[in-house]
Amino acid sequence: MSADSGIVFVVTQGDYSDYGILGIFTSRELAKGFIELCEANLYSPKIEEWKLDDIPPHTPGHLPFRVRFDRDGITHVGRACITDCDSDVRPYGDSKQMCCCVWAEGEQYAADIGNERRMQVILRGEWETDHSAWRQQQKDNNANL
Repeated sequence: MSADSGIVFVVTQGDYSDYGILGIFTSRELAKGFIELCEANLYSPKIEEWKLDDIPPHTPGHLPFRVRFDRDGITHVGRACITDCDSDVRPYGDSKQMCCCVWAEGEQYAADIGNERRMQVILRGEWETDHSAWRQQQKDNNANL
């Protein structure tokens, strides 16, 4: 694989606030060679494969929004990052709220979509704001498929 195939190989090290990119290469071999040359100065380097120009499919004119809600309705709508967009409704932080990310033409349309998803979760009896309990619920639901 190479940049010609839409993939680059990114040498990184660290986690969270200590995470950093050390180099970007067109082949895994070049990335490994870089690590070998710099090995004495690196700690736990990783090679990550990144797709180039990786924009998820969406309707032209639609933007990603995060919709936050409690059982009674919408509490916040704001722009989201495209990497956050999926169809899952999940707990939001340590609050008694849940959230989802949607593609929409504007905030009102995003709120409408989020509200529909909120009602579906309530009707299915899947309202769960505790992260651990929610993850277990997702595992149980997937096991029943």
